[in-house]
Amino acid sequence: MKRLLLLVFGLLISQASARELECDENSPSCQRVGEWKFNLALGYGRLDNPLNGGEDFPLVVIPNFSYYAESWYIENTEIGYTFINDEKYDVSLVATPNKEASLFHQFHPSNLFLGIDGGPINSVYFDPERDLPPSVDTVGNRSFAVDAGLVSNFYLSQSMKLRVNWLYDISNVYKGYHVGADFTKYFSSVFFSDDTLGLGVGFDYSSSGLNDYYYGIGQKDTDYNDDFIELNGGLSHHFGGSYTRPINEKWRFNMFIRYQKLSREMYRSPLVHQSSTFDYFISAVYEF
Repeated sequence: MKRLLLLVFGLLISQASARELECDENSPSCQRVGEWKFNLALGYGRLDNPLNGGEDFPLVVIPNFSYYAESWYIENTEIGYTFINDEKYDVSLVATPNKEASLFHQFHPSNLFLGIDGGPINSVYFDPERDLPPSVDTVGNRSFAVDAGLVSNFYLSQSMKLRVNWLYDISNVYKGYHVGADFTKYFSSVFFSDDTLGLGVGFDYSSSGLNDYYYGIGQKDTDYNDDFIELNGGLSHHFGGSYTRPINEKWRFNMFIRYQKLSREMYRSPLVHQSSTFDYFISAVYEF
């Protein structure tokens, strides 16, 4: 399951490849090659945490930054090198922190500047004899991981885009991979020509290695072998929307909502108490 940066940052600033964007220079979504871009979103929202004992992440202040060169780029926590750059599509090699650990750790790159106190969740064995389900406070530690792989954008038209990715755990933490695809359609407002409405749908497939490491129950969690739960790979899907309206040259109004239906394998875990998540953020964005 993808978390915050992929959810929030991807909707606050445009997702793009390491190419010079063909857009209006006065648009906040336009970025020139060789220039840094910074913005700050101030608002109210929430990232849903479906785990037992896991707190929802409040969204209040979210910084964003990016830099695009001719062939490489930095966009928040993602670093990429674009080696195929065609008019209709591009392919990049990327590296980024995996987002799953953000559900277990209060200090994580995905949760920076979200009003969360730092520090890991306590890790102790849970005792099934207490008739209590395991929670983020009682299971063993889930470590941070770093993913790397391929990301490709297909520009189907000026208002339609398909993004696909395949990322593998290069840190050898969960020893697995995940695959995703997102289709986005943008609409211009019939009432205000500068407004932009985006609607998207997509899916994420997580391998058995990822699901079992983060959401399975094993020796690191309990001494009772009968309570071990091994998870297989699973497919989740999501849909959502975003709306942007310029206020002036520096400020714009932005909002997004996102619903995700968790995979059956993830929901089979006793750590997970809900089958879906709902995230939202309403903000004013300042461009530096």
